Amino acid sequence: LSEGGIRQLCDDGVPESATLEFKGQLPGKSDRDRAEFLKDISALANSEGGNIVSGIAERGGAAESVTPITGESADDATRRLSQVLDAGIEPRLPNVSFRTIEVGVSGYVLVITVRASLNGPHRYFYNGNSRFVIRNGTHTSELTYDQLRSAFDKNASLATAARSFWRDRYTALSQGNTWRPLPAGPICVAQFIPVLSMDPRYRIDINWVHVNFSKLMFNDWGGASRAFNLDGVVAYSGTSEGVGAYTQVYRNGILEIVRTGGSTFIDRPVVPSTTV
Repeated sequence: LSEGGIRQLCDDGVPESATLEFKGQLPGKSDRDRAEFLKDISALANSEGGNIVSGIAERGGAAESVTPITGESADDATRRLSQVLDAGIEPRLPNVSFRTIEVGVSGYVLVITVRASLNGPHRYFYNGNSRFVIRNGTHTSELTYDQLRSAFDKNASLATAARSFWRDRYTALSQGNTWRPLPAGPICVAQFIPVLSMDPRYRIDINWVHVNFSKLMFNDWGGASRAFNLDGVVAYSGTSEGVGAYTQVYRNGILEIVRTGGSTFIDRPVVPSTTV
């Protein structure tokens, strides 16, 4: 982010979304302003996460103009808002970051980034009461009974789903069900399964992966091709008919790497330690 990027948001009239909200100024110091700030932050943490940009006025739900913050230094604002979060949200949110973008001579825009939490649901306190809220599109609403019950069970259910995915893939690969046939012999497999990938709302930008597929190559491939498939994007070494290795990126962020592991030595399949 830069001053030019901030102004471009306004020039393009970028709309607010489930993960982006614009505020003309910083949250105030009144009880009502603090409650509104806590509600916005906890709602993002209980859903997909996102960014709150203070210093951009919106109109009709879209960025309209830059309104630089000048009445309070960025350090003081960050310290104040961090203290409000620590005292007003339970469980505490460790994954909230503050970034300052200098605008003009003495003003700035403050971007507050909230990451989706796996330690929720989070509640905020206001006038002796506590509420559980979630972000629905560009609006915030209280969690229903069923949503609240599901949120408390979220961590356990996501971990269980991740283990189930791993077992299913292990069985399939052990039976030779790879993306394309590999040469006969042992194979090496590495899987990286973010817990958040088991959340049905979570998706990554596979178009970006398709463009930047070279990042998925091994050093010894020499070259690679890539293709879209039902699961996401796959980068591979060889041809589509015969491959020696491939990296599959799933639409939910799971990374699976499969490659030929070795050969048969004295009637016994062997995986060299250098391959591992």
